[in-house]
Amino acid sequence: VNGGRERRENPLLRSRSFVEFVERYLTSDPFPRYYQGMRARNRRGVPDLGPSPGAPPRRSPKDVARDGGRAGVRVVDLRSHREFDAGHVPGSLYIGHEGAYTAWLGWTCRAADRFVLVGATEASQAEAGLALRRIGFDRILGQLGGGWPSYAGSSEPQRTTRRARMSEVRRALTLGEPMVVLDVRQPSEFAQGHLPGARSIPLGEISARSLSAVPRDLPIYVHCARGERSAVAAARLEAFGFEQVVHVTDGPDHW
Repeated sequence: VNGGRERRENPLLRSRSFVEFVERYLTSDPFPRYYQGMRARNRRGVPDLGPSPGAPPRRSPKDVARDGGRAGVRVVDLRSHREFDAGHVPGSLYIGHEGAYTAWLGWTCRAADRFVLVGATEASQAEAGLALRRIGFDRILGQLGGGWPSYAGSSEPQRTTRRARMSEVRRALTLGEPMVVLDVRQPSEFAQGHLPGARSIPLGEISARSLSAVPRDLPIYVHCARGERSAVAAARLEAFGFEQVVHVTDGPDHW
């Protein structure tokens, strides 16, 4: 289907023997959680989604605001991280609607979760709903009726996330300001070089347990390589109750 690109570019498939394949697999970076489920689904086969599953049911801003605090419900924001940081539903998760957003969802959610989609438009929400169903995340509770403009124009609460550049992180570290630098890149990236004193918690490993030793009374500067994974991670920290979260929008290359 892709002209043999996987065989050419996937390092696992370039292994010269089964032993080398196993060694590479065991030492590779972690995969999103949904990969395991997809392997089983691909083996047994899945029902045809059909040409159009229909748009998710519309939910009011009031309903979506309540969804942000409900157990087992994930309010997923599909807008850009700049828009998300400027205002979002409290408790929601930033996923974005460009690039590898289904992978970010796979890192942070489980197929058993129920999803409420928030995007700039209903069209982007419907498109994302189909993409989620294709990777087995098919428990879609609904979408924000009218998209984000309907929530922004309501009286429901919003939360904002502070943004910073790597130059600000460097300046704060140089001045010895009390802070935490949280690196959410993959272990292999961290091993190649990281900021002084940075803590490594890869995006896929962020949980209440992994964050238990992270101070809650200090600013937490969350960074990755380019600002996308850090946006996902910053929203996760906020959902876990951290109040002083700073989304670093670039990476160590700008140090």
